Amino acid sequence: MGRALPTLVMRPGLPPEGATGGQIAMLYCPFPDGASAEAAAEVLVGEGLVACAQILGAVRSHYRWQGKAEWAEEVPLLAKLPLAQCDAARARIITLHPYDLPAVVSWTVGCAPELEAWARD
Repeated sequence: MGRALPTLVMRPGLPPEGATGGQIAMLYCPFPDGASAEAAAEVLVGEGLVACAQILGAVRSHYRWQGKAEWAEEVPLLAKLPLAQCDAARARIITLHPYDLPAVVSWTVGCAPELEAWARD
């Protein structure tokens, strides 16, 4: 088993408990199925663009596309990565994704310095 990473407790409206100056990016992108999410995760981790990629359980997405309200079952990918890798990871997902307009979003989160260092390694 790998080394244990520090646990952070999220507190709405406040920095994460245990965050003492570290920062990483979180990236979220829904895929049409588990196979395409898994394939993207393998590439992103394999190419060193993200430190960790998690394939979440299926969700039902309701959205507007080309003027119509629609819905679909999707499988989200959630990744932890260094801030400096966000643009490259987003660009790589776009090349791998089967959608015409993949919804790739990212945000910065506070974390323990050890987690930031791990994400950069």
